Amino acid sequence: MSEIQELPCIVCNKELDNIASGRLGNINQPMKGTEFIGGGEYGSRITDYGGAKFYVNVCDDCLEKALNEKRAYERPRKDG
Repeated sequence: MSEIQELPCIVCNKELDNIASGRLGNINQPMKGTEFIGGGEYGSRITDYGGAKFYVNVCDDCLEKALNEKRAYERPRKDG
Protein backbone atom coordinates (compact mmCIF):
# COMPACT_ATOMS: atom_id res chain seq x y z
CA MET A 1 0.00 0.00 0.00
CA SER A 2 1.81 3.11 -1.16
CA GLU A 3 -0.02 5.68 0.94
CA ILE A 4 -1.97 4.89 4.08
CA GLN A 5 -5.39 6.48 4.24
CA GLU A 6 -7.61 6.86 7.27
CA LEU A 7 -9.86 3.90 6.64
CA PRO A 8 -13.33 3.76 8.20
CA CYS A 9 -14.80 0.68 9.84
CA ILE A 10 -15.73 -1.77 7.08
CA VAL A 11 -18.91 -2.76 8.97
CA CYS A 12 -20.52 0.50 10.15
CA ASN A 13 -18.46 3.06 8.21
CA LYS A 14 -17.46 4.88 11.42
CA GLU A 15 -14.45 7.14 10.90
CA LEU A 16 -11.37 5.91 12.77
CA ASP A 17 -8.45 8.24 13.37
CA ASN A 18 -5.03 6.90 12.41
CA ILE A 19 -3.09 7.44 15.63
CA ALA A 20 0.23 6.76 13.86
CA SER A 21 -0.34 9.42 11.20
CA GLY A 22 2.79 11.55 10.89
CA ARG A 23 4.52 9.90 13.86
CA LEU A 24 5.27 6.31 12.98
CA GLY A 25 5.64 6.51 9.23
CA ASN A 26 3.42 4.99 6.61
CA ILE A 27 1.30 2.59 8.72
CA ASN A 28 -2.38 2.15 9.51
CA GLN A 29 -3.04 2.20 13.28
CA PRO A 30 -6.73 2.89 13.93
CA MET A 31 -7.76 4.42 17.24
CA LYS A 32 -10.45 2.25 18.89
CA GLY A 33 -10.24 -0.30 16.10
CA THR A 34 -8.20 -3.11 14.59
CA GLU A 35 -6.53 -3.40 11.21
CA PHE A 36 -6.88 -6.71 9.39
CA ILE A 37 -4.62 -7.63 6.47
CA GLY A 38 -5.36 -10.49 4.13
CA GLY A 39 -5.15 -11.73 0.60
CA GLY A 40 -5.24 -14.73 -1.66
CA GLU A 41 -7.93 -16.82 0.01
CA TYR A 42 -8.85 -20.02 -1.79
CA GLY A 43 -12.47 -19.95 -2.84
CA SER A 44 -12.88 -16.17 -2.95
CA ARG A 45 -13.76 -14.72 -6.32
CA ILE A 46 -12.19 -11.41 -5.23
CA THR A 47 -8.96 -12.36 -3.45
CA ASP A 48 -8.11 -15.77 -4.94
CA TYR A 49 -5.67 -14.52 -7.55
CA GLY A 50 -2.57 -13.90 -5.41
CA GLY A 51 -0.20 -11.02 -5.20
CA ALA A 52 -2.47 -8.40 -3.60
CA LYS A 53 -2.99 -7.55 0.04
CA PHE A 54 -6.20 -6.06 1.33
CA TYR A 55 -6.42 -3.76 4.35
CA VAL A 56 -9.59 -3.21 6.36
CA ASN A 57 -10.38 -1.67 9.72
CA VAL A 58 -13.04 -2.85 12.14
CA CYS A 59 -14.02 -0.59 15.02
CA ASP A 60 -13.96 -2.00 18.54
CA ASP A 61 -17.75 -1.73 18.86
CA CYS A 62 -18.40 -3.81 15.71
CA LEU A 63 -15.75 -6.39 16.60
CA GLU A 64 -17.13 -6.77 20.12
CA LYS A 65 -20.67 -7.15 18.77
CA ALA A 66 -19.55 -9.77 16.23
CA LEU A 67 -17.73 -11.72 18.95
CA ASN A 68 -20.78 -11.61 21.24
CA GLU A 69 -23.06 -12.74 18.39
CA LYS A 70 -20.64 -15.54 17.44
CA ARG A 71 -20.03 -14.04 13.96
CA ALA A 72 -16.31 -13.92 14.79
CA TYR A 73 -14.11 -15.83 17.17
CA GLU A 74 -10.88 -15.26 19.04
CA ARG A 75 -8.08 -17.79 19.15
CA PRO A 76 -5.18 -17.45 21.62
CA ARG A 77 -1.77 -16.66 20.18
CA LYS A 78 0.73 -19.49 20.11
CA ASP A 79 3.76 -17.20 20.32
CA GLY A 80 3.54 -16.35 23.98
